[in-house]
Amino acid sequence: MIPITVVIVAFGVDSLDLSSVPKRWPIVLVHNDDRLRAEEIRISPDHPIEHLRGHGNVGFGAGANLGLTQVATERVAFCNPDADLVEEHWEALAAGAPGEIVSVPMVDDDGRPAPVMNPYPRPLPLLLTGYRIGRLAARGTALRRVLERLLGRWGTGDAASFVPGRRRLHQAWCSGAIFSVDTARALAIGGFDEGYFMYFEDVDFCLRLADRFGDMIVRVAPLAPARHAVGGSGGRGRARTVVERHLVESAIRYAETAREAGRDGSNLGWRVTIAALRLRSTWLGRR
Repeated sequence: MIPITVVIVAFGVDSLDLSSVPKRWPIVLVHNDDRLRAEEIRISPDHPIEHLRGHGNVGFGAGANLGLTQVATERVAFCNPDADLVEEHWEALAAGAPGEIVSVPMVDDDGRPAPVMNPYPRPLPLLLTGYRIGRLAARGTALRRVLERLLGRWGTGDAASFVPGRRRLHQAWCSGAIFSVDTARALAIGGFDEGYFMYFEDVDFCLRLADRFGDMIVRVAPLAPARHAVGGSGGRGRARTVVERHLVESAIRYAETAREAGRDGSNLGWRVTIAALRLRSTWLGRR
């Protein structure tokens, strides 16, 4: 029995190497633009792959949901197109139990560890993340490391974010760059919330899974890290402004959901965070 289907949402990429995906494993490639041509995909001619095209850029969450509708295996792996995995990574993703979200360690293009298993955001660090405070320092500098410990990927720094291990899904979420999950459980919560165009859809997905299935854990397999081009969707100039607006709008959506559910912070803290992020969104909209 084939253990897993690989779903990849592609946008802004000219080529894709899928040769490391084990043979016979189905791949669903969701094209959120028309940039990637079939001849630029490195894969065996007889490898089962399904292309979903023609829907335009619907965002990561909606694209992942399109792929999820085509999954017939008991487990599904979501993987960014700018992630570079080897066979042992794929095998670890396929070996997850129904009650596990499974990922692998990651490093960026310069070999620096990237966060995988992250505590859920709280109001103040979420606000600082929305204002891109981490950009006060260049990657690799001591100041940047201090800021990353303070903020974490989405505002809650934790050394465990970068290393193999396991935590209860109620305590930590898993980066959507690479993870696998039980297909039936993903479908049971309706997949990703398509209200998140990009950013925070993975945080919300994990939190809703934890609420629905209280026994779930997130596990990062003890392997050599996969490479992931962290921040590869950031863009420059006008494109960067658009991406930052999506980041802020998604942060607002998450904060509103957290406030309504009474999560990880006071009602006042969430309200202040939401108001400040809305100011940021308005400013970005005028640029």
